[in-house]
Amino acid sequence: EGNIYVADRDNQRIQIFNEDGQFLSKFGEYGFEPGKLNFPAGIAVRRDGTIIVAEKSQNRLQLFDREGHSLGIIGEGGKRDGQFNCPCSVVEDPYGYVFVVDTINQRIQKFDPDLNFIAKWGIVGKDPGQLYNPAGICLSWEPDWAPQEE
Repeated sequence: EGNIYVADRDNQRIQIFNEDGQFLSKFGEYGFEPGKLNFPAGIAVRRDGTIIVAEKSQNRLQLFDREGHSLGIIGEGGKRDGQFNCPCSVVEDPYGYVFVVDTINQRIQKFDPDLNFIAKWGIVGKDPGQLYNPAGICLSWEPDWAPQEE
């Protein structure tokens, strides 16, 4: 539909605009229970229209429908697979796999299209291939493309 979804972190809400910047709607308010938001930091809209919100202070992903009704919660605080410590960014690939930047755990977590944990990578450091407080993620449209070092 071409809409732009914004994680309005300090206002504890998601705002939706059209591609011309016209405000369309919003949902969310501060709180801890399902349907409420606590510092939404990342957002992704899945192919089926489900909205995934990464809540950095709640250490979870929250799922919403297009009207802003909570559909469930993925994860909790911790270091184990599928747990989070400050998830700050989320993206879905063309095959429905979801990738989450798990900032304080210094890793990226990968979930299958049903949002079951399947993989992780990352080790703290400043050398190539290492992560130090990763904050964002995006995917290229060409899955086999990667920048080449000179």
